[in-house]
Amino acid sequence: MIVGIGLIITMLAVRHLLNEIDDPHTGLKAIARDSARSRAQLSAIDGLLAGKYPEFAALSKILEAQQSADDGDFSKMNDLLKKARALFSDAQEHKVISSPDIFESAIENLNEIETSTPEASKAAGPVINDLRVLLANYRSALQTAPNLDAPFLGAAVRTPTEISHQSIKGGSPAIANAHPVGQLALLVSDVRIIRPAFQLLDGIRWRDVTFVDTSIEYNGGPLELTNVRFINCDFIVHAGPNATKFLEYTALDRHGRFSIPSQDTRS
Repeated sequence: MIVGIGLIITMLAVRHLLNEIDDPHTGLKAIARDSARSRAQLSAIDGLLAGKYPEFAALSKILEAQQSADDGDFSKMNDLLKKARALFSDAQEHKVISSPDIFESAIENLNEIETSTPEASKAAGPVINDLRVLLANYRSALQTAPNLDAPFLGAAVRTPTEISHQSIKGGSPAIANAHPVGQLALLVSDVRIIRPAFQLLDGIRWRDVTFVDTSIEYNGGPLELTNVRFINCDFIVHAGPNATKFLEYTALDRHGRFSIPSQDTRS
């Protein structure tokens, strides 16, 4: 008798559970359908962001990558970072106007991924450096050129230790042999460098300098920047601690004094 009652109760419970599963509004099937609909909606949102707002879509991928790093899924993290790279590249190509907050958030979250665990740093290191370079390129592409014909602050100077108050056009590079052995580091001040093939920054003190349409190279050596502007430039920078500092400085469009002294040239 007791067994029979127990069986009836079990059958009623199972029937109730099946009803719950089949309920068109609150059952598990409805939840699954809503979940599929949500995934489709998220996919549509991703598509909209990627098409109209690639910079927001790129930042979203970086945030997802950070979550994957926290979860220990480094393969997914890497894939998401590569998607972010492609989206930022698209934004740069089309010169999509972007808020400074996008650059700040991207840099901050890339740093958090890189420092989260040694495994994440090893897995993501190369693509994170690519992203930092890309962010510097993107920020430079959005810069407005100043008046390149404005008067200089003084008479032109060109000595082995100083180049000041002049415009330098072309060249490969614009300034060569910047730091001969036994001499002080070259000071370049109040100078406009326009469309050279490239310019190496290492070993030079740059003050009140504007680069226009220049391939900028930095190898992690000693460097000083004060009020330096990069207009539509691209950057060639290999990964390293000093490279990271430099790329963050440029991507965040800072103009205060930036210095890498000679004793900190490890890259």
